[in-house]
Amino acid sequence: GGRLYVVTAGGEGDCRAWLADVVLHEKIALGQLSWHQGGVTSIAVTTDEQKRMCVVTGGGDGGVCSWLVGDVNVGGLLAQHAGQISALICGYQQSDGSVLQVVSGSLDGPLRLTEVRGSEPPTSVILGIAHEGITALSLLNVQGRQVLISGGLDGTLTAWDLDTRLPRGTANACRYGAVQSLCATGSPSGEEFIVGGQDGSVSLWHATTLDEHRRSNLGTSVLSLCPIPGRRLGWVAGLADGNVAIIHDLGMHAEDISYIQAHNGEVRAVSSFMLAGRSVVASAGLDRRLRLFDLDTRAQLLEVALDGYAMCAAAQSPFLAAGTSAGAVVLRFADDLLSLIDEEPATLNRVDLRSVST
Repeated sequence: GGRLYVVTAGGEGDCRAWLADVVLHEKIALGQLSWHQGGVTSIAVTTDEQKRMCVVTGGGDGGVCSWLVGDVNVGGLLAQHAGQISALICGYQQSDGSVLQVVSGSLDGPLRLTEVRGSEPPTSVILGIAHEGITALSLLNVQGRQVLISGGLDGTLTAWDLDTRLPRGTANACRYGAVQSLCATGSPSGEEFIVGGQDGSVSLWHATTLDEHRRSNLGTSVLSLCPIPGRRLGWVAGLADGNVAIIHDLGMHAEDISYIQAHNGEVRAVSSFMLAGRSVVASAGLDRRLRLFDLDTRAQLLEVALDGYAMCAAAQSPFLAAGTSAGAVVLRFADDLLSLIDEEPATLNRVDLRSVST
C-alpha cells in the first residue's frame, strides 16, 4: 500500500513489524502513555456520565494517573505519593456525577483522596497515615454514605467516612501477616465486605460495626478478591498457590468453596464480569498470563500473553484492564467473542498482546 514497514527481532524471541510513518510521528509513544517510571502496580476502572470508560493507574513511581479509553489525549497525573502505589479505587461521586473520586494508598502509609471536577486541576488531600502501609481498599455505600475500608501490612482494617473524611473505627482482621485483599459482597444492604489475608483467611465483615461474621481458611495467602456478578451471591479469590477459589459461602458448617488450577505461580489479580450473558472471571498470574474462565463450567475461554509480570487487574464489561511490571493494557471484548471461541476454540483461545501494552 505504499507504506514502509520496519521489522525488528529481539533477544526475548519476538519478531515484530512496525509502520515507519506511525513511529516517526510518535503515535506509538502517544498510544502507549508512558506516564509511569516502572510497572503499573494498581489499576481501577469506572464510567463517567457519558458512559466513557476511565482507567486510573498507580505505579511503582508513586504516581496516580487517569485516562479515557479511546481518547489518550484526555488524562494525566492526578496525585503523587512518595512510595509505591499498593492499592487504588475510584468512582464518580453520588451527589455529583461529574466529580471523579480516586482513593490511593501506598506502602509507606499515606492514604490519599483525589477529586477531579471536569477540566479543573485535581485536588488531593491525605486522609491519614494508616496500617504501617496500605495494601487493600474497598468502597461501600452504607445507608447513603460512602464508606471506605482500608487494610494494611499490620493486619488491621479501618473504616473511613468519605463525606467527613474521618476514620470510623479500626479492627484486627488477620491472625498474622497483612490484609492482602478486600471486596464488597454485593449483598442488597451493601454493608458487608470480604477480607483476604496473608494467613490464608477469608472472612465476612460488617462495615458499620466492623464485626466479623464468618471465616474460612484456604491454606494459602489470599492475594486478590472480587464479587461474582449475577444473582447468586459469591466471590472469587486469587491464591498464592496458583489456584482461583470460587466461594459461595463461608464458615465451618456452611462452607462452599471450589477451585480452578489457573496459573503456575501466584494469582496476583482476579476480576469477574458478565460477558454475553455468562459469568466469567479473568485471572492474572506471575506466569505472565491473563486467563479468562467460565464460572459455571470452570472451562478456560481465553489466554493472553503479557509483556510483564501481572500485578493488578480490574474489569467493567466489556473492558478488562491489567497492570504489569512492563506497563498496562486495556482489552475490549467483542459481544460475539464467546460464540467464536465455542466454534473455533483451538485458534481463538490464545492471544499474544505483548506488542500492545500501554
